[in-house]
Amino acid sequence: MPEGNPRARAQVDQWLAEGLTQQQILAAILQQYRQHFSYTLSPARLQGHRVDEFFFSTREGFCEHFASATGLMLRMAGIPTRLVGGYLGANGTLTVNIC
Repeated sequence: MPEGNPRARAQVDQWLAEGLTQQQILAAILQQYRQHFSYTLSPARLQGHRVDEFFFSTREGFCEHFASATGLMLRMAGIPTRLVGGYLGANGTLTVNIC
């Protein structure tokens, strides 16, 4: 795991110390999104520990913000994670990137 995002790391460590299962950790992340976040195509610019800033401060963003924060936190919890992004073009072709 890369260094950084100490608040996200502390949150995941707390969930693990509480004995949450992998499914419960994912559910906890998704619950935060449902209750405290908003989707926008014009989010504030993130700097420094971007996942920490998104998850604990700005709480607004678009799909890349939500996916990258979720992916990093799941990996911190030891849950194998793959991010997949796609775009359906006007001509019906699908371009997929796997990170």
